[in-house]
Formats: sequence, structure tokens, C-alpha cells
Amino acid sequence: MRVTDEQSLESYCFVSLNIEDNSPPTALCQPSMTLFPDETGIVSITPADLDNGSFDNCGITSRSISQTTFTCSDIGTYSVTLTVGDAEENFSTCTTEVMVKAYELDCPGDFCVTIPTGETEYLRRSFFFR
Repeated sequence: MRVTDEQSLESYCFVSLNIEDNSPPTALCQPSMTLFPDETGIVSITPADLDNGSFDNCGITSRSISQTTFTCSDIGTYSVTLTVGDAEENFSTCTTEVMVKAYELDCPGDFCVTIPTGETEYLRRSFFFR
């Protein structure tokens, strides 16, 4: 560091600077999402599924979410929180409304089928136990 006075006299000294990143990241979430459990009754999500372009001046180093797995018992709407962090342990959060739904089966109305005598095994295999 150099200092000059009014008479042009100069003096020098060394200064140590400690630069800190105190700015938290900006967390950006998907506004909402709808999930359907698979054939095992489970659906899983990751932080990347909720993230909608979160950013930080020095880069994001961590992403996590408050709930990752839903089952058929979780049918309904949930607020899932995304947390993003940077290398200096500054964090920011946002939420996504996650709706867990069951698949709806679109069944035909009543119908009548005439089965020839002796063909009841075909009917049982074709219509009822598929």
C-alpha cells in the first residue's frame, strides 16, 4: 500500500487482505410438479428435479432436498424444500409444491359377452386376471 501526502512524500507498507464470500446463492425452484408412484408404489426425486437454474457468484457446491421418496401412502400435496450451498457455507432455499397422485383407471361401462360352453377358462384368463 502506498500513501502520498500533500508534499509528495510517500510511504509504503504491506497489508494482508482476507477476501470472504458472504453472499448466499440464489435458489430457484420449479413452481410445481406432479408425481405418480411406479408399479412398486414408490417414486423418488433428486435435487436436480426441483432445481430451476439456481446460481451463485462463486459456484454452487451442494444441493439437497427435504424429501426424496414418496409412496402410495403419500397421495396428496407436499412442499419440498431445495437447499443450495456454496464453498463458503452460504445457503439459500426455495420450495416446490409436489403433488403425488395415483393413476386413475378408465374402465369401460357394463358389457355383455356370450361365451360358448366350455370356454370359461378363456374368459377368466382374458378379462378378469390380467
